[in-house]
Amino acid sequence: EVERAADRDDGGFCVVKGAVRITGGDVTPLAPGGLVMQCPLAVRYVIWDRQVLRPAARETFGSEVASVQNYGSYSCRRIYGKDDVNARPSEHARANALDVSAIRLEDGRVVSIASDWRGTGPAGPDARPFLKRLRDGACRVFSTVLTPDYNEAHRDHLHLDGAPRGLCA
Repeated sequence: EVERAADRDDGGFCVVKGAVRITGGDVTPLAPGGLVMQCPLAVRYVIWDRQVLRPAARETFGSEVASVQNYGSYSCRRIYGKDDVNARPSEHARANALDVSAIRLEDGRVVSIASDWRGTGPAGPDARPFLKRLRDGACRVFSTVLTPDYNEAHRDHLHLDGAPRGLCA
């Protein structure tokens, strides 16, 4: 279930039109919720949730997913927060990207990108293959998927977007 979000124009390249908020239904809640995102990105999130995230959590941890912790979707900025006017706008500037920081399971465990990506974090040894499975599945659903393996700017989250170009790193 979605509701239409108000159009937004923060000037220049930061324009969001026709976006939605996921409000409920058969989908894992985002936390914090109320995120504004382009409708195709919301559809990709639902597909990833149903076909990748939930099955991986059940098979790896024997638990359902309670929420997807995130750093947001909209941010009026250029890639990597660069100030150079020649730098490409981030997909976040159009609400076309979601940054996932952790997965909270219904049994109370939290699998964090920052702590568990390398396989030595508090979620235990199953966390690394679980997160890699989420990444691999995301690469089949989203256009661009950036992880801690890509660069330092993504050390603590999975960047998932619907850009016209694709990259899985």
